[in-house]
Amino acid sequence: MNATPALLEKEFKKSGPIKPNGIQVRSTMLQGFCFRFVEFEVPDAVQKVIQA
Repeated sequence: MNATPALLEKEFKKSGPIKPNGIQVRSTMLQGFCFRFVEFEVPDAVQKVIQA
């Protein structure tokens, strides 16, 4: 639960360009889980992340 948007950007931009405002972090601390979304500008970047 410690992954900040800045940390996500640092790691995921290695795979390709991220859309402006393309990183979202949503959490429900009471239930103890988080969702993180990264939206890339190009489909190839998604494939690179999946293969990594």
